[in-house]
Amino acid sequence: MDAVLPFAPGAVPPDHEHVNIEQSYVLEGTLLDKEGPVQSIACKAGEFIWREAGSRHTACGPDGALILATFQVPNKFFEADRRAVDASVQDWDERAPSGISW
Repeated sequence: MDAVLPFAPGAVPPDHEHVNIEQSYVLEGTLLDKEGPVQSIACKAGEFIWREAGSRHTACGPDGALILATFQVPNKFFEADRRAVDASVQDWDERAPSGISW
C-alpha cells in the first residue's frame, strides 16, 4: 500500500504502530520522529527512512512536508482510550472479514 501524505506545518499524526515494515521517502520538507526507534532523526527532502515491524512512534513535519510512504500492512492507530483502530477508525480486530488476517 502506497500513500502520499501531506503534513501541514507542525502537524502530528496520531500515535501509531507499524505492523510491518514502513518506508518513507520525503518529497518536500522534513520528517522528524518525536519518539520511537529513530527519535530525533530528521529526514529531509530527497532522503529515505524506514521503520521496522512493530515500531511505535509519533512524527511531525515541523515546517510542513510531503511524504511518499509504503506500508506492507496498514498502520495500527491508538485512541486516547487505548483502543487500537485502523485508519478509518474501525476496531483493529474487526477490520477484516472473519478468517482473513493482515
